[in-house]
This record gives sequence, structure tokens and C-alpha cells, in this order.
Amino acid sequence: MTTRVVGGRTIGLHPVPALLSFSLQPLVAPAVGRALGMILRLKGAELMDPTAIGSMSAGDVLDALPPEMAADVAAELGSIVGALRPGDLQTIIHGLLQGGEATVDGRPMWPSTDDKVFNELFAGRTSELWAILWFAVQENFPDFFRRRGGSAVKSPAPDQSNGSSTSSGDGPSTGSSPKAG
Repeated sequence: MTTRVVGGRTIGLHPVPALLSFSLQPLVAPAVGRALGMILRLKGAELMDPTAIGSMSAGDVLDALPPEMAADVAAELGSIVGALRPGDLQTIIHGLLQGGEATVDGRPMWPSTDDKVFNELFAGRTSELWAILWFAVQENFPDFFRRRGGSAVKSPAPDQSNGSSTSSGDGPSTGSSPKAG
């Protein structure tokens, strides 16, 4: 399980099963591609390395942009999300978070098959949920952040003392461990 602190809460994720990850790509890839393109266009391709973006949290990406670009970013993000078909965003959330057995402070987001606990955990926390989805994309689709002719973002080895990895703040995770079982 890989962990990251988002919004003051520790989020844990296991990699989603390969078949689920692969089946989510047609939904996730266009949105991520447009988001990365927007970041590179707004910040300047020469200033932002796609590989570096892959290791940044959503907050880091937004913080890297000048404040005067906030309206452009909001409009572009609205366009990206608006391009999803009805139900696609829920499919992505379920696939990446429920499929990855995500936790908040050690508590499962989905202890049962209904969305009750998830809804309680994230009511009114939209920006936190976006940051968690960016984290899930980074963890499950590292190839999206691969440079042409280069290698994917590599995280340092996980803490060997407990087999998990953590980071503080909304920064990048420090690694991942395969799910036992």
C-alpha cells in the first residue's frame, strides 16, 4: 500500500488489478493527456518536465502555475471534466479508489458495496477528492508520465521497516509496495 497525506488525512492505495486498470485507460487517458497538455501550455513546455509532473501532487501542479492563470486553469479543468460522458467520472472513482481498496486514516472508503461511507468522508471536500484521484492516477498509470525515450517516474524504495511508504503534506508518495495476497 502506498500512502500520501491529502487534506490532513492519510490516504492509502493499493494498485488496482491490471485488467481493471487497463479497462479504465480509455476513460482516464484522454483526461490526463488534456490536463498535462494544459499544464505544459500554461506553464511553458520548456519549464515543466512531464516526468516531474508525474511525481507532483495536484496541489504542487496548481502551485507551480502563476496565480493569474487560475481562471484559465478552472475553465480548462471544467472543459476536461465536462467532456466525460455521464457516469464516467463515477466509474473512474469506483475503479481507482474502490478497486484499489483505498483507505482514509486506515478506514476503508468502501467497507461495503454501497457508497455511504465514501459519501460521508468526502461531502464538501471536492478539492481533496481531486487530489486523491490525481494520486491514484499517478500510482496506477505511471506510463502516462513517461518521457519519450525516457523512463517512467521512479519513486524511492519504500520504508523497509513496515513495507509501506508515506509522505507528508500533499506532496508525492515515497514509493509503493505490492499488495499482499
